[in-house]
Amino acid sequence: MPIASDLEKLVSPRDRGDLSQAEFEEVKERLLSGGAGEVSLQRPPMPPLDGRSWATKIKAFKAQQKKFQSVLIKKNKTKP
Repeated sequence: MPIASDLEKLVSPRDRGDLSQAEFEEVKERLLSGGAGEVSLQRPPMPPLDGRSWATKIKAFKAQQKKFQSVLIKKNKTKP
């Protein structure tokens, strides 16, 4: 039974939290209605939220963090 084996493939990702209950129910309904031949558990890659890549965001964050730390060090040196 291909439907039963496909449903079994969905249980593990759902239990791990990789697949939400809503996503599980959606794929289950497609399988039971005959709408999907093969179940793909691959999610499409998430696009960057504001057009910048995640690497660029991390680099900017680290630069900002370094700047903030240097300001704190300067403030601590000037305190009596």
